[in-house]
Amino acid sequence: MTVAIAKYQDIADDLRERLTTGSLPLDQEAPGGQLKLPGEKELAGEYSASRSTIRLALQVLANQGLVETRHGLGTFLLKRRTQVAVAMDQEEDWHGGQHAETALYPEGARERGQTTGRFQAETMLAPQDVAELLGIAEGSQVILRRSLQYLDSKPWCLVVSYYPMDIAGGTDLENARRLDASSSQLLASLDHEVLEYTDSISARMPDPIEMRFFRSGSNIPVTILSRTAQDRHRPVRLTRYIFRSDQVRLVRNRPARRKLDPGAHY
Repeated sequence: MTVAIAKYQDIADDLRERLTTGSLPLDQEAPGGQLKLPGEKELAGEYSASRSTIRLALQVLANQGLVETRHGLGTFLLKRRTQVAVAMDQEEDWHGGQHAETALYPEGARERGQTTGRFQAETMLAPQDVAELLGIAEGSQVILRRSLQYLDSKPWCLVVSYYPMDIAGGTDLENARRLDASSSQLLASLDHEVLEYTDSISARMPDPIEMRFFRSGSNIPVTILSRTAQDRHRPVRLTRYIFRSDQVRLVRNRPARRKLDPGAHY
């Protein structure tokens, strides 16, 4: 078993190197203009390996976002995407009516505008991770609101917000449409004014909703910024900004804690 694992990993490493250097012959006339890798049978003969071993090697490259395999068509080279930087210290200007789902923009892109696709709203039972961040018991009812965000008419960010039922129940937050006022303005009117945010970052493989929205395969991870909004007593909203990991790089700029003495030795 150890030899088999080393075999497909070695092949994957070699294929990656050949793709990087341009020494792997690619089909220049693949459908849609994408470059197509040699077939499994051809690669198996070249590397003196079984087709199942080649398939495992190609899956390694797919998991790294380098290629995608289409059933019955072959394996294609994915175009490299340019990542954009998104500053994590951006906040919604909710006093001015800005909605939480439009709080984050790529650097230099705010003037281009962000458009919102359809909204979804539903009642669900809070899973463990959501319950912990909202400070409620696992399985408690929450209202989920999901919106699709586009930049230059392209899928940009999928935003999912969760609200404790004891706060949001019976309010406009239960309606599957964009609110007239921002959700933070609505919360403030309910005596839950947002005073503080806590951010955390995670990554995972996409779920079916995310794959459809981003038009990506299951091999492209998503990066998630989870932002918990709190009033003076408790968390009142959890908002998750979900991005394609190959499109977005989250950054946080902060000043140095102190100035260094140029005459000192460190």
